[in-house]
Amino acid sequence: MAERLTRAMPDGCGLVSLPQIPERRGNLTALEELVHLPFRIGSVRWFYELPAGRSWSAGEDDLGHSLIVALSGSFDVVIGAGRVRLARANIGLAVPASAGWTVEHPATNSVGLIISSRPTRPQRITADQPDRSAARDLNPDSTIDDCRRIGLPPHHRGQGSTTTVVPHAAVPFDVVRVYYLYDVPGGAERGGHAHRQLEQVLVSVAGSFDVVLKDGRRVKTIRLDRAHSGVFIATGIWRELRNFSSGAICLALASAPYDEDDYIREYDDFRRAKQVR
Repeated sequence: MAERLTRAMPDGCGLVSLPQIPERRGNLTALEELVHLPFRIGSVRWFYELPAGRSWSAGEDDLGHSLIVALSGSFDVVIGAGRVRLARANIGLAVPASAGWTVEHPATNSVGLIISSRPTRPQRITADQPDRSAARDLNPDSTIDDCRRIGLPPHHRGQGSTTTVVPHAAVPFDVVRVYYLYDVPGGAERGGHAHRQLEQVLVSVAGSFDVVLKDGRRVKTIRLDRAHSGVFIATGIWRELRNFSSGAICLALASAPYDEDDYIREYDDFRRAKQVR
C-alpha cells in the first residue's frame, strides 16, 4: 500500500517522491542540498538494530528541518496525532523544524535515514575553499594511503542504535550530497570510476560489500560490514564496489554536487591522468 499522510499531521509535513535510477545491479537515489532538499545539510543520521515492537525517537535533539527515509524494511512515523508508514527508499517524509516525532512498529532489520539542517555547520572561509567548478585536473600524486577506514561511533540504546555524521567532525568535508545504493543483487559489482575533485565517505548501513581502491600502481580492499564504520575516499582514487551481500545498502556522503565532468569512467583514462606508465 502506498504511503499516505493522515489529516492529523502538522503543517509542513509532506511525503516527497525522491529521484530513483533503476538498474539491474541495484537502484540509486541521490539527494543534493538546496536541490532535492530545501535546506543545507547540517547532519546525516541513520538508525538501525531496532528491536521488534519498540519505538524510537530522536530524543531531545532539535534536528531542524528533516527528511526521513526507510532505507530498509518499514516503520511508522508518528507526529502528534498523525501517522504515516514509510516502506520505500524512494519516498521520504519531510518534517518541519521543532516537530517532535517517533518511530513505531519497525519491521525486522529496518534502517532509517534522517538528513537534517542542524547542527549548522561553521561558516566557511571562501578564500580557503578550492574552486571545484574550475578545477578539472586530477591530482596525480594522491595514493591509496590517502584513503582510510574511519570509525563513526554508534550510540546504543535499548530502543536501537544510531550513528550521526556532522560535517568537519565525523567527516573531513562539507556534505552537500547524500546518495545510496539499494536492492543490489548479491554478488553484484558497482561504481568503477574515479573523481577528479570529489571526496566521499562510504558506509554499509545494511549487509556488507568490498571497496576496492586503486591509485594506478597499488590496490587496497576494505570490507564494510558495520553501520558505524566507513571508508574515506580521497580525490583522484579509482574505486570499485564488489561482493555485495544480499540486502546490502551502500550509503555515500559526498563533498560536491553531481558533475559528470568530475568523473573518470575508464580505467585506462584514469591511469593516463595519474601519469602511470
